[in-house]
Amino acid sequence: MKRRLAPVFAVLVLLPLLMSTVSADMGPKPSVNIEITGISEPCWGTLLSERQSTGPYTSVKNHPEYREEERSRAGERTSADAWDAFSAYEEIEPDGYYFLNFLDDCADGQLNWTYYPPQKFKVALWFPEENSMLVTGPYERYAFDSYYTLDLTNVQPENGKLITGLTMVRSYDMVTELLGLGVRIVLTVLLEIAVAWLFRLRAKGQLRLILGVNIVTQLLLNGFLNWYSYVNGTLFLTAFFLLGEILVLAVEGKIYCRWLPGLGEEGATCHPWLYALCANVLSCAAGLILAHVIPGVF
Repeated sequence: MKRRLAPVFAVLVLLPLLMSTVSADMGPKPSVNIEITGISEPCWGTLLSERQSTGPYTSVKNHPEYREEERSRAGERTSADAWDAFSAYEEIEPDGYYFLNFLDDCADGQLNWTYYPPQKFKVALWFPEENSMLVTGPYERYAFDSYYTLDLTNVQPENGKLITGLTMVRSYDMVTELLGLGVRIVLTVLLEIAVAWLFRLRAKGQLRLILGVNIVTQLLLNGFLNWYSYVNGTLFLTAFFLLGEILVLAVEGKIYCRWLPGLGEEGATCHPWLYALCANVLSCAAGLILAHVIPGVF
């Protein structure tokens, strides 16, 4: 009896240790990420918003009393001169787009707004050496995490000039997303196979069925989660993940009860529902932890 309960005790001991490190901060954080190619000099960037506020960011146009305070803060964090240049855009080019007091140093070729970026925006870049600004046409967030590439190879900033109408291309990294999907599935399947060994489900027929069932269920579950996060980000993603794990448990338990071979033979020491429960609870906990530790993959 003790030998039969040992795998269960092992899983129950590991589970609280795993769950204790899961962060409760699972809230949505949309982002706009611009890769800028063809620049080799200091550059500051922002997203000009069609609306006068988004999240904690707002235009000083309706709050002139904040102008000096915001400029001072910008000088402490980044560049007061860049803040002045972007702040003046609304007067130089009154096209209905606003500077929302967000700046990013783009000398590394990246402009990333990772917390409540505007839904509809223009990308504005300011080059201090020429006191020149480059502005794209209007674009929108097309996914929860939207990626664009802005190529400036054939565009040169001109002294004191404002150049508008530049174009970008979408550059969502589908290869990385698919790679992350594959990694999640492989690790989950390996973990559940390891639990099968712990429960002494080691016959070829048993492992073959467990492997096949897990590949199918994890493809369906993780494929849905990938699609959902692309459209909606992490809003309710954890709830859908947990609900999906419950459905996977129900499907796997039914299949194992009916078709898992060798349960009556010597060495098979557990009920299929017990194995399915322990394997899925452990893989679910591991998935939640890895989603926090390696968010780019999970």
